[in-house]
Amino acid sequence: MGDNGNSLGEPLPASTDFVELHKNIAFHGTEDGVDKIMDRFSRTLLSAAAESGLATITLSRHVPSFRRSIHCDDEVVMLAHCLRPDGQLSGDHLLLLTRRRLVVTKQSRVLNRVRVEVDSELSGLGDVRWSADPGTPGVELAFNTGDVRQRFWIDAQHGKQVWRLDALLAKLFRRPSVSLATLTSPTRGCFLWGGVRLYLTHSHRSVIGHPSWMAG
Repeated sequence: MGDNGNSLGEPLPASTDFVELHKNIAFHGTEDGVDKIMDRFSRTLLSAAAESGLATITLSRHVPSFRRSIHCDDEVVMLAHCLRPDGQLSGDHLLLLTRRRLVVTKQSRVLNRVRVEVDSELSGLGDVRWSADPGTPGVELAFNTGDVRQRFWIDAQHGKQVWRLDALLAKLFRRPSVSLATLTSPTRGCFLWGGVRLYLTHSHRSVIGHPSWMAG
């Protein structure tokens, strides 16, 4: 890969913002610039950034925090802008998901300072649930870190990206299972399946999915 393109072979803007981003991308190889090879984290980060459509200036501010939390040989599988339930009031968040860790960074509205809000190994996350909503489009994600319930809304550019995010989450986290007995229960009620709130009708003939913020 050349210095003027990302890992997908697509051109990147030769702007000051890109220069700042490039400073935080680690290389291995000779010091004279020949045969330089990006480490795994940097290479997959740029691929995920290209897919997410994030502005270069936004990513460049968050990369140093990601770099301190993620090992150089880890692989980025998802990078996305996200919000807390209280929306824009809490500041801009970026969610980074790798094969080993989940990191959420926040940029303050006033001072533009970036700090890490969530930094955990995937094995340290509890009760992971998500709800894919192609109509909005986006994905609601909730999980436990210790005794704290974390909730985020992940933005998506279109419906196809929603289902891609859903598939990535399903590969890394086990979907909550629903037993046949639950599906055929004679009582009307609702339950969560893979983060989607499902409502059973009394006749058992229809199951209506409603993506809403997950309780508990």
